[in-house]
Amino acid sequence: MTDIDLPPEIVEQITQATKIIQDFSAVIHNIRELHKRREWEPKDGMSFDENPFPEMCSHCNTKFPCETIVALGRGMGIIKGSSNGR
Repeated sequence: MTDIDLPPEIVEQITQATKIIQDFSAVIHNIRELHKRREWEPKDGMSFDENPFPEMCSHCNTKFPCETIVALGRGMGIIKGSSNGR
């Protein structure tokens, strides 16, 4: 690998961009940790969908994936479609 002399302002911009990416990655990780998939429990009640005992979001207590996870997936290009079409 060769050393490249970059102007100090470019080095500073790269450093700032790296920090922003690391911070953003930490936020996404924390959101995913909060909204984990969990097994259905009797206290959740019964669903009348095709699966009466769906997996649940550990934070929202709604069917998994919750709206938060769906929005993250869309933002990252992992999930396509509208929020109604989960």
